[in-house]
Amino acid sequence: MLRIKLPKLELRLPSELKNEISCPVELINATRNRIAFNIQVPSAQYKAEPVKGIVEPGFMDVVTITVQARDVCVHKSDADKFIVQSTKVGDGDITDHTFRAEAGKVVDEVDFMVVYEPTKPQKNCKRRKDTNTPDE
Repeated sequence: MLRIKLPKLELRLPSELKNEISCPVELINATRNRIAFNIQVPSAQYKAEPVKGIVEPGFMDVVTITVQARDVCVHKSDADKFIVQSTKVGDGDITDHTFRAEAGKVVDEVDFMVVYEPTKPQKNCKRRKDTNTPDE
C-alpha cells in the first residue's frame, strides 16, 4: 500500500560507535485512499519518529530512523529488521484495532533491513554532531 523509498529495502548505516545516527525514510502513498502506517522497530537501540501516522492520497511522509549512540559494536551478522504495517483507513484516527488483521481488511507488511557498513552512511543520514539538534 505504501511505497518505501529505500534502495533494495536496506537502510545502510555506518558501523560507528559513540555517535547517534539518524536517517530519513520516505513513505509514499500513490493510492486514492488514506493509508495509516505503523513502524515496528527491532530493538530499543532504534527509534522511529513518528511511529504511527496517516499518509493522505498522493502524498508522502518522512519517518526518521535513529540508532542510539553505543560504546561497543553489538551488531550480529544478520541485519536488524524494521516492519512497516499499512492499511486503508477512513476519516477517523488510528486506534488499537487499526493494524489488526480482520475479515475483509488488508494489513500490508513490508520489511526493510538495517545494514551496517564500515564506510560512509547513505548520503542523507546525519550524525548527531552534524545537526543542530541538542543532545537529550
